[in-house]
Amino acid sequence: MRQTYVDTAKGLGICLVVIGHSTIPGWLDTGIRLFHMPLFFFIAGYLFNFGKHSGSFGAFARGKARRLLIPYLVSCVVFYPLWVTVGRHHLLASEGANPLVPLIGIAYGSALGQWLIFNRPLWFLVCLFCAEVFFWCFLKLAGRMGRLDRLLAVAAVSLGGCLLGQHANVPWGADTALAMQAFLYAGYAARQGRFFEKRNPAVVLLILAGCAACYAAAFAFNGVADTSQRVYGLVPLYYAGGLAGTVITRL
Repeated sequence: MRQTYVDTAKGLGICLVVIGHSTIPGWLDTGIRLFHMPLFFFIAGYLFNFGKHSGSFGAFARGKARRLLIPYLVSCVVFYPLWVTVGRHHLLASEGANPLVPLIGIAYGSALGQWLIFNRPLWFLVCLFCAEVFFWCFLKLAGRMGRLDRLLAVAAVSLGGCLLGQHANVPWGADTALAMQAFLYAGYAARQGRFFEKRNPAVVLLILAGCAACYAAAFAFNGVADTSQRVYGLVPLYYAGGLAGTVITRL
Protein backbone atom coordinates (compact mmCIF):
# COMPACT_ATOMS: atom_id res chain seq x y z
CA MET A 1 0.00 0.00 0.00
CA ARG A 2 1.47 3.33 -1.10
CA GLN A 3 1.76 6.05 1.50
CA THR A 4 0.98 9.49 0.14
CA TYR A 5 3.06 11.37 2.69
CA VAL A 6 6.16 9.36 1.70
CA ASP A 7 5.61 10.13 -1.99
CA THR A 8 5.15 13.79 -1.06
CA ALA A 9 8.45 13.79 0.85
CA LYS A 10 10.22 12.17 -2.11
CA GLY A 11 8.74 14.73 -4.49
CA LEU A 12 9.82 17.57 -2.23
CA GLY A 13 13.32 16.11 -2.04
CA ILE A 14 13.55 15.91 -5.84
CA CYS A 15 12.40 19.52 -6.15
CA LEU A 16 15.04 20.60 -3.63
CA VAL A 17 17.75 18.77 -5.59
CA VAL A 18 16.69 20.54 -8.80
CA ILE A 19 16.61 23.93 -7.06
CA GLY A 20 19.94 23.22 -5.38
CA HIS A 21 21.57 22.61 -8.76
CA SER A 22 20.14 25.82 -10.22
CA THR A 23 21.44 29.36 -10.00
CA ILE A 24 20.08 30.49 -6.64
CA PRO A 25 21.23 32.83 -3.85
CA GLY A 26 24.04 31.43 -1.74
CA TRP A 27 22.04 31.42 1.49
CA LEU A 28 19.27 29.36 -0.13
CA ASP A 29 21.80 26.92 -1.57
CA THR A 30 23.33 26.49 1.90
CA GLY A 31 19.93 25.91 3.46
CA ILE A 32 18.89 23.27 0.92
CA ARG A 33 22.18 21.36 0.93
CA LEU A 34 22.00 21.00 4.70
CA PHE A 35 19.33 18.34 4.42
CA HIS A 36 18.20 17.48 0.88
CA MET A 37 20.41 14.37 0.61
CA PRO A 38 19.94 13.28 4.25
CA LEU A 39 16.19 13.43 3.51
CA PHE A 40 16.50 10.73 0.82
CA PHE A 41 18.51 8.41 3.05
CA PHE A 42 16.08 9.00 5.93
CA ILE A 43 13.20 7.98 3.64
CA ALA A 44 15.15 4.88 2.57
CA GLY A 45 15.49 3.92 6.22
CA TYR A 46 11.85 4.72 6.92
CA LEU A 47 10.76 2.34 4.16
CA PHE A 48 13.34 -0.33 5.00
CA ASN A 49 11.53 -3.64 5.58
CA PHE A 50 14.12 -5.72 7.39
CA GLY A 51 11.62 -8.35 8.50
CA LYS A 52 10.76 -9.24 4.91
CA HIS A 53 14.36 -10.13 3.97
CA SER A 54 16.01 -10.74 7.34
CA GLY A 55 16.60 -14.41 6.52
CA SER A 56 17.85 -14.00 2.96
CA PHE A 57 20.59 -11.52 2.16
CA GLY A 58 20.83 -12.83 -1.41
CA ALA A 59 17.18 -12.12 -2.20
CA PHE A 60 17.47 -8.68 -0.62
CA ALA A 61 20.63 -7.76 -2.57
CA ARG A 62 19.18 -9.03 -5.86
CA GLY A 63 16.04 -6.97 -5.36
CA LYS A 64 18.02 -3.82 -4.64
CA ALA A 65 20.27 -4.49 -7.64
CA ARG A 66 17.23 -4.69 -9.92
CA ARG A 67 15.83 -1.44 -8.57
CA LEU A 68 19.06 0.56 -8.37
CA LEU A 69 21.96 -0.94 -10.31
CA ILE A 70 20.08 -1.81 -13.50
CA PRO A 71 18.69 1.76 -13.85
CA TYR A 72 22.22 3.02 -13.13
CA LEU A 73 23.76 0.93 -15.91
CA VAL A 74 20.99 1.73 -18.39
CA SER A 75 21.38 5.45 -17.69
CA CYS A 76 25.16 5.22 -18.16
CA VAL A 77 24.71 3.42 -21.48
CA VAL A 78 22.38 6.21 -22.63
CA PHE A 79 24.20 9.28 -21.30
CA TYR A 80 27.85 8.38 -21.89
CA PRO A 81 27.57 8.22 -25.74
CA LEU A 82 25.60 11.48 -25.72
CA TRP A 83 28.34 13.13 -23.69
CA VAL A 84 31.15 11.77 -25.88
CA THR A 85 29.51 12.86 -29.13
CA VAL A 86 27.89 16.13 -28.06
CA GLY A 87 28.22 17.15 -24.41
CA ARG A 88 31.99 17.20 -24.00
CA HIS A 89 32.33 19.59 -26.94
CA HIS A 90 29.85 22.12 -25.56
CA LEU A 91 29.85 21.87 -21.76
CA LEU A 92 32.38 24.08 -19.99
CA ALA A 93 32.82 21.53 -17.20
CA SER A 94 33.85 18.93 -19.79
CA GLU A 95 36.63 21.02 -21.34
CA GLY A 96 39.78 18.94 -21.69
CA ALA A 97 38.13 15.83 -20.22
CA ASN A 98 39.61 12.47 -21.22
CA PRO A 99 36.75 10.27 -22.57
CA LEU A 100 38.35 7.19 -20.99
CA VAL A 101 38.02 8.58 -17.45
CA PRO A 102 34.19 8.67 -17.33
CA LEU A 103 34.07 5.37 -19.22
CA ILE A 104 36.05 3.78 -16.41
CA GLY A 105 33.96 5.90 -14.07
CA ILE A 106 30.89 3.85 -14.96
CA ALA A 107 32.45 1.00 -13.00
CA TYR A 108 33.89 3.34 -10.35
CA GLY A 109 30.59 5.10 -9.66
CA SER A 110 31.96 8.21 -7.95
CA ALA A 111 30.73 11.80 -8.20
CA LEU A 112 34.21 13.14 -7.48
CA GLY A 113 36.39 14.51 -10.26
CA GLN A 114 35.40 13.49 -13.78
CA TRP A 115 34.40 9.88 -13.09
CA LEU A 116 30.71 10.52 -13.80
CA ILE A 117 31.01 13.84 -15.57
CA PHE A 118 28.42 12.81 -18.17
CA ASN A 119 25.72 12.60 -15.45
CA ARG A 120 26.98 13.13 -11.89
CA PRO A 121 23.62 12.60 -10.11
CA LEU A 122 23.88 8.90 -10.98
CA TRP A 123 26.27 8.53 -8.04
CA PHE A 124 23.22 8.38 -5.80
CA LEU A 125 21.96 5.08 -7.22
CA VAL A 126 25.09 3.04 -6.52
CA CYS A 127 25.64 4.82 -3.20
CA LEU A 128 22.09 4.04 -2.08
CA PHE A 129 22.59 0.40 -3.07
CA CYS A 130 25.70 0.23 -0.87
CA ALA A 131 23.95 2.12 1.94
CA GLU A 132 21.01 -0.29 2.04
CA VAL A 133 23.25 -3.36 1.86
CA PHE A 134 25.35 -1.99 4.72
CA PHE A 135 22.20 -1.20 6.68
CA TRP A 136 20.91 -4.76 6.27
CA CYS A 137 24.21 -6.04 7.62
CA PHE A 138 24.09 -3.56 10.49
CA LEU A 139 20.59 -4.60 11.55
CA LYS A 140 21.53 -8.26 11.27
CA LEU A 141 24.58 -7.80 13.49
CA ALA A 142 22.84 -5.43 15.90
CA GLY A 143 19.84 -7.68 16.45
CA ARG A 144 20.67 -8.41 20.08
CA MET A 145 22.01 -4.98 20.96
CA GLY A 146 20.20 -2.63 23.30
CA ARG A 147 18.94 0.71 22.03
CA LEU A 148 21.88 2.69 23.40
CA ASP A 149 24.40 0.21 21.99
CA ARG A 150 22.74 0.49 18.58
CA LEU A 151 22.91 4.27 18.69
CA LEU A 152 26.59 4.20 19.62
CA ALA A 153 27.33 1.62 16.91
CA VAL A 154 25.57 3.52 14.14
CA ALA A 155 27.25 6.75 15.26
CA ALA A 156 30.66 5.06 15.09
CA VAL A 157 29.96 3.61 11.64
CA SER A 158 28.72 6.95 10.30
CA LEU A 159 31.67 8.87 11.72
CA GLY A 160 34.00 6.28 10.23
CA GLY A 161 32.40 6.85 6.82
CA CYS A 162 32.92 10.60 7.12
CA LEU A 163 36.58 10.16 8.04
CA LEU A 164 37.18 7.58 5.30
CA GLY A 165 35.77 9.94 2.68
CA GLN A 166 38.30 12.61 3.64
CA HIS A 167 41.23 10.34 2.83
CA ALA A 168 40.09 8.00 0.03
CA ASN A 169 37.92 8.13 -3.08
CA VAL A 170 36.10 4.85 -2.45
CA PRO A 171 34.30 3.17 -5.40
CA TRP A 172 30.50 3.38 -5.48
CA GLY A 173 30.53 6.04 -2.78
CA ALA A 174 30.86 3.30 -0.16
CA ASP A 175 32.33 5.78 2.31
CA THR A 176 29.31 8.06 1.85
CA ALA A 177 27.05 5.02 2.22
CA LEU A 178 28.64 4.40 5.62
CA ALA A 179 28.31 8.07 6.58
CA MET A 180 24.58 7.94 5.74
CA GLN A 181 23.86 5.04 8.10
CA ALA A 182 22.84 7.53 10.79
CA PHE A 183 20.04 8.89 8.59
CA LEU A 184 18.93 5.41 7.53
CA TYR A 185 18.76 4.36 11.16
CA ALA A 186 16.90 7.53 12.13
CA GLY A 187 14.28 6.84 9.47
CA TYR A 188 14.03 3.17 10.44
CA ALA A 189 13.68 4.02 14.14
CA ALA A 190 11.06 6.68 13.36
CA ARG A 191 8.96 4.08 11.53
CA GLN A 192 9.38 1.46 14.25
CA GLY A 193 8.53 3.96 16.97
CA ARG A 194 5.65 5.51 15.00
CA PHE A 195 7.28 8.89 15.51
CA PHE A 196 5.23 10.70 12.86
CA GLU A 197 1.82 9.47 13.93
CA LYS A 198 -0.61 12.04 15.31
CA ARG A 199 0.42 13.35 18.69
CA ASN A 200 -0.27 16.18 21.09
CA PRO A 201 0.08 19.55 19.28
CA ALA A 202 2.19 20.85 22.14
CA VAL A 203 4.67 17.98 21.65
CA VAL A 204 4.80 18.67 17.90
CA LEU A 205 5.54 22.35 18.55
CA LEU A 206 8.26 21.42 21.03
CA ILE A 207 9.87 19.05 18.49
CA LEU A 208 9.64 21.68 15.76
CA ALA A 209 11.23 24.30 18.01
CA GLY A 210 14.13 21.98 18.86
CA CYS A 211 14.64 21.05 15.22
CA ALA A 212 14.50 24.70 14.15
CA ALA A 213 17.20 25.55 16.68
CA CYS A 214 19.44 22.71 15.45
CA TYR A 215 18.86 23.67 11.82
CA ALA A 216 19.59 27.34 12.52
CA ALA A 217 22.84 26.43 14.29
CA ALA A 218 23.94 24.23 11.37
CA PHE A 219 23.00 26.94 8.87
CA ALA A 220 24.88 29.63 10.77
CA PHE A 221 28.04 27.76 11.69
CA ASN A 222 28.55 24.78 9.37
CA GLY A 223 28.69 26.40 5.95
CA VAL A 224 27.73 24.65 2.71
CA ALA A 225 27.53 20.87 2.90
CA ASP A 226 27.86 18.70 -0.22
CA THR A 227 27.26 15.03 0.47
CA SER A 228 28.32 13.79 -2.97
CA GLN A 229 31.66 15.62 -2.63
CA ARG A 230 32.23 14.47 0.97
CA VAL A 231 31.98 18.02 2.27
CA TYR A 232 30.43 17.71 5.73
CA GLY A 233 31.93 20.63 7.60
CA LEU A 234 31.60 20.15 11.35
CA VAL A 235 30.29 16.61 11.45
CA PRO A 236 27.99 16.98 14.50
CA LEU A 237 26.39 20.05 12.92
CA TYR A 238 26.05 18.25 9.58
CA TYR A 239 24.05 15.45 11.19
CA ALA A 240 22.07 17.81 13.41
CA GLY A 241 21.14 20.03 10.47
CA GLY A 242 20.35 17.12 8.17
CA LEU A 243 18.12 15.38 10.67
CA ALA A 244 16.44 18.59 11.84
CA GLY A 245 15.64 19.71 8.30
CA THR A 246 14.26 16.27 7.49
CA VAL A 247 11.99 16.16 10.56
CA ILE A 248 10.71 19.69 9.86
CA THR A 249 9.94 18.66 6.28
CA ARG A 250 8.02 15.60 7.44
CA LEU A 251 6.11 17.26 10.30
